[in-house]
Amino acid sequence: MQHPSILRREGFTDHELGPALIFESPADAMRLDHFMAERKGRLGIDEQLGLLRQIAEVMRFAHDKKIVHRALSPQSILIVDPHRDYPHIKIFNWQAGYREGSESTTASRVVTATNHVDRLVEDASMVYMAPEAFLDADFAGEHLDVFSLGAIAYYLFSGEQPASSHAELNHKLRETQGLRISAVLNGVGENLQELIQYSTHPDVASRIDSVADFLTYLDEFEDELTKPDHEWIDDPARAQKGDVLPGNFKVLKRLGQGACAVALLVQRDGNELVLKVASAFEHNQRLKDEGEVLKQLHHQRIVKYCESLSIGDRICILMHRAGKETLGQRLRKEGRMQTELLERFGEDLLQAVEHLEELGIPHRDIKPDNIGVGSVGRESKLHLVLFDFSLSRTSPDNIRAGTTGYIDPLLPLRKPPRWDLQAERYAVAVTLYELAAGPKNLPKWGDGVSDPSHLTCEVTIEAELFDADLRDRLTEFFARALRRNPVERFDNAEDMLRAWRHCFEDIEPLDELTYHDSEDELRQLLSSATFDTQIPELGLGTRATNALDRANILMVEDLLTVPLRRLHRLRGVGNKTRREILIAVKLLRDQLGKPSRTDSDRE
Repeated sequence: MQHPSILRREGFTDHELGPALIFESPADAMRLDHFMAERKGRLGIDEQLGLLRQIAEVMRFAHDKKIVHRALSPQSILIVDPHRDYPHIKIFNWQAGYREGSESTTASRVVTATNHVDRLVEDASMVYMAPEAFLDADFAGEHLDVFSLGAIAYYLFSGEQPASSHAELNHKLRETQGLRISAVLNGVGENLQELIQYSTHPDVASRIDSVADFLTYLDEFEDELTKPDHEWIDDPARAQKGDVLPGNFKVLKRLGQGACAVALLVQRDGNELVLKVASAFEHNQRLKDEGEVLKQLHHQRIVKYCESLSIGDRICILMHRAGKETLGQRLRKEGRMQTELLERFGEDLLQAVEHLEELGIPHRDIKPDNIGVGSVGRESKLHLVLFDFSLSRTSPDNIRAGTTGYIDPLLPLRKPPRWDLQAERYAVAVTLYELAAGPKNLPKWGDGVSDPSHLTCEVTIEAELFDADLRDRLTEFFARALRRNPVERFDNAEDMLRAWRHCFEDIEPLDELTYHDSEDELRQLLSSATFDTQIPELGLGTRATNALDRANILMVEDLLTVPLRRLHRLRGVGNKTRREILIAVKLLRDQLGKPSRTDSDRE
């Protein structure tokens, strides 16, 4: 996991105490808690916001890689240049973390979560960790890092620890349903109060869903502040909302930071555009190469290039926005795509790849987080737009470039081992599979643990995750698209697109999907429910009802006897739907109590 704000591992060695990792050691670096003690009362609002945003952007990057820190705290954050006006951070201490993806195609990269997290962190760090972080690993998830971000925000803005101990933290959370910064800091605005309270809410169903949403709330807090005239800055990589860059680019929002670039939403001459900036001078060539690639591409499903330019000593690319959210964000929020969107999004992606094949230009990192979703042109319908061509000119000899789970795991068996267009279409097929099966559901090889290149089996298609009307055709499509022998796969993107369209022939579109996110609305819907009520009769949203049906949860009594950890980990379910189900469980338990039979009785 390479990122300028993650402490870099330099090597591995044997020590008298056992195996040891060697990390970089930045000069003058100090931990965030020590930095705060030294600067107590002298940290300005811009510095507080800058530090919090840096930390949140790193966690969004990690979550995009399906990595959860699980024990984020000031004790695991380094300030690498504490005496500068704009200090930078590096996050370390990932030993309690894990990489999601038991369904990943490259199982050797999966790292499971420990059940003994309390043995791997300092006592001082525990007051920044969610209550469920100390339960078994089944409760692990991105929501743990969201809680830690809220607790760190409380610390940065108030200068006070969230609590003196984990026991006191739990008491506070029960009393106030989340940390209330107004209890220790006067004059707190509503947006900061809600950001911290709802990111540290003890009920996961009521907590802010994701780091991306956390950053949106942080933007709203910045809007609430009264700021002086826009600041002109020369270093575009550290630009914040409201800053003005040379070329008269007004920064509207930081969209995120990756391994080699920072993406900014900017405004120039009344037009909103994206400015992609090399995060350091040594990444300039990579941005220059990407700009040259984008200049050749003219397709409605590929991000539109404007120009390449220099700001200070950094190469930048100016382009249109690919969408207001990424496909990855939409998947995590909504769950698997309903039939109409699945068909349309699949066509969009395959048309983009077909165009790339015609021009002989590879992408090399196709995945949901590199695809935008938005209304294109005058249409109100949503469409996909492919972006991030930063790996396009990577040598074919480099078969590890890309993102784990979307890289063809059988590339080592090619003769010679080189990247090829079949590997590009493999990444497309995995992306389509995730759209059809739901977030984090990737194709599985063998036992899901062994390296697929050392097996002889074909990929396992979990057809039960697909919509019933599409199940047979999608199974046939993915079985061919992911064949072990690349010669037996689709010959090109055009053939793949033709087969994808066939999957949806004569399929009637479903009625509009419904969703309930209001606790009062759900309470009214569930008011007449009994233990014997069938799940479809509850009036839950379409996605929630379908998700429970796939999990064989058919009656209210079934729903209330299922362990919460199983509901937290329902497959193919987005955050919004999971929240609706968990709120319904809470309301039904308050209303009906607990059934006499247990989950083991059901089984």
